[in-house]
Amino acid sequence: MAAFSVLGLMLVNTLRNQSRFRSDTDAQAETHQGLNAALDSLTRDIRLAGACLPSQPSFIPLAATSGTRTDAQGVVQQNDTVTIRTGAVTGATTCPQSTLTADAAGNSTVLSVADIRGFAVGAMAYLIGPNSQPAGEFITVTGVTTGSSCASSTPNCGTLTTTSSHVQYPAASSGLYGLEQRVYSIDATNYPTTAAPVPTLVRNLNGTGNQPIAVGIESLDVQYRLNSACPSTGCSGTCTNQGSPATSSLCDQPSANAVWLTVSQVVVTMSARSSTTLTTGGFFREQVTSSLQPRNLLVFRSS
Repeated sequence: MAAFSVLGLMLVNTLRNQSRFRSDTDAQAETHQGLNAALDSLTRDIRLAGACLPSQPSFIPLAATSGTRTDAQGVVQQNDTVTIRTGAVTGATTCPQSTLTADAAGNSTVLSVADIRGFAVGAMAYLIGPNSQPAGEFITVTGVTTGSSCASSTPNCGTLTTTSSHVQYPAASSGLYGLEQRVYSIDATNYPTTAAPVPTLVRNLNGTGNQPIAVGIESLDVQYRLNSACPSTGCSGTCTNQGSPATSSLCDQPSANAVWLTVSQVVVTMSARSSTTLTTGGFFREQVTSSLQPRNLLVFRSS
């Protein structure tokens, strides 16, 4: 009986250890998969930044906000936000574009366009004049009306109503581009539930609300590699020179077009933690860094 008791105790301990090992392994695998999913989604959109949109220096397909937050354990985490703009995909229409068929009057909210296909209510668009003069602006479409007497050269003409008035734009030489705007950030209060939140990477499409991408992403650090030394102005936050003498630099937040023109890479660092604690009592954590070269930023590089 004593021998059987010892064997039984050994068996129970073995099963308990196996259960703990499986639980920890599952938590590690879940964290790794979530980090990969978050990185894949973010890097895919960054690489496509500016696709099907104008290449004038006045249009910058990225926007940056650098920040921090303190998590539940009192640790300061990087809490950046990155905005990515690409050409829109609406139904069967990809990258809708059009010219104006009539001059857009200043302070008007109505645009007469040659082609309304792909421009839907609630969609965003970018309006720009000839040679970037006047400077372009972002608009949101609130109404689409099919033209009643379209010419044979513009069979899909019509009018678009926008949320806000715009400056004056000349017909024909001004362009309208449908776009999608994706904003990546970390939501630490709402997912999976507000009662038991876990830091989650979310994506906001055209201001329609956050969509969870991956649970457990507790830190997002986005930096911008410039092909020049740190500028005296136009870079908010921290800027670190690379090399001696400096041939490039890492800027936390470009804040001027002149600085955006020198961006050659986007450096993304994300860290993730398990949604549950390990059997040792702590969280499993993993971090990854990726340097991306958006193909549509090539036109912005200085010679």
